[in-house]
Amino acid sequence: MKYPNLSVVVKGFLLHVDASGRSSNTHRIYEHELIRFQSVINDVPIDQVTNGHFEKYMAYLSTNFFITRQGKTPIPPRKLSQKSLSTARAILAVFAKWYSTEFELTCPFALQSIKHDTMPIEPFSKEEIQRLLDGTRETIVISGPTSERKNYKMQRHTYKRDRAIITVLLDTGISVSELCDAKISDFDPKNGRLIITGKGKKSRIIYMGNTSRQALWNYLVQCYPKDKPRPDDPLFLTNDNLFPMTRNGVLLLLKRLGEKAEVNHVYPNRFRHTFAIEFLRNGGNIYALQQVLGHSSLDMVRRYLKYFQTDMDNLTRRTSPADNWGIR
Repeated sequence: MKYPNLSVVVKGFLLHVDASGRSSNTHRIYEHELIRFQSVINDVPIDQVTNGHFEKYMAYLSTNFFITRQGKTPIPPRKLSQKSLSTARAILAVFAKWYSTEFELTCPFALQSIKHDTMPIEPFSKEEIQRLLDGTRETIVISGPTSERKNYKMQRHTYKRDRAIITVLLDTGISVSELCDAKISDFDPKNGRLIITGKGKKSRIIYMGNTSRQALWNYLVQCYPKDKPRPDDPLFLTNDNLFPMTRNGVLLLLKRLGEKAEVNHVYPNRFRHTFAIEFLRNGGNIYALQQVLGHSSLDMVRRYLKYFQTDMDNLTRRTSPADNWGIR
């Protein structure tokens, strides 16, 4: 039997990913990783792929591959994190298992799992959120002849969109992919209801507070001043209002706003952490939190609970009346 080349099998696997109901973001991540894998080991027949090929690719990612970006927000070259390497390994494992079943081959994949440190939970403070929101409003424009240039403050044309993104992420705890995938028909401004489609095409309903609901409504009125948007139009558009916001677009936006506001570590999941901790602080329980966040298990929610309990322990120590009054 003549087996197809790796490039053909990758296309078939991506069709399988789509048919399984995975999100467009998952498709993009799988495709990106597998095309890079193919470029490193070459387009060999699938029955000739060995565990040595997987080892060669992972060695390349570990030692010779660097992430970098040029432009307005450059990123100096850096190696992949252990978490990113673990994700790459997981994609290869799923791919190898699938094609081995499809073509009745012995699965060649035998790489050990990669352990990585869990990122600490670091919620935003109220002051940090306010600084980020303040940073969405204005920008500095330099104008005039070279010898007489002056700085002027000017309202950013994406102010309402960026304010809406920050308040929606903070108020709902949704992921950046869920934010980018949200459509006009998912938002009910009257009731503040947002329908979110998460992993595995599973939907859940989230209710927004007045602040985020108003911010999102203000943005949509500006975005569609005359034309009534279609139900399947995206909630958030790029600067020119022509294309949907992407995950990378939101990441860059938050990075720039963080630098402007002098707030460190501004990334989408930190808003999710902040929402979860505030949910617990305000009386929510872990089972309701699991449903709101769309987690399939309680593992992550228990991490939030552990952080919350430590937070409460420290607060109790600081606010002890007997200690603060110096009772003897």
